Amino acid sequence: MKHHCLYRHWSDDDDLLYVGITVCLHDRIGHHRREALWWPDVGKITIERYLTREAVSLAEMEAVARETPQHNIRGKAYVPQAKMSARTTFDHFHPRALTKRKKYKP
Repeated sequence: MKHHCLYRHWSDDDDLLYVGITVCLHDRIGHHRREALWWPDVGKITIERYLTREAVSLAEMEAVARETPQHNIRGKAYVPQAKMSARTTFDHFHPRALTKRKKYKP
């Protein structure tokens, strides 16, 4: 079963930098590491896992609208309608932890 992840990038000072969603967290964070100008400011990443794409998409829209991350562009005008309860787990870790992980190739 795929888990849909909502992730937040935070600065060392706990400023919210970015909110996003993905089903392949390692690849998505690797993309941010290579492409995002704000990546050097990331001090920690938090993750929430959801069972459906619909639930994680709604959670992302609500998070961007309510929490106003510094580097999100889309979704800031969204007005949250209802809270989804499909979240399964919550984690946080240091972003450099993903840089040492190798891709699995069967």
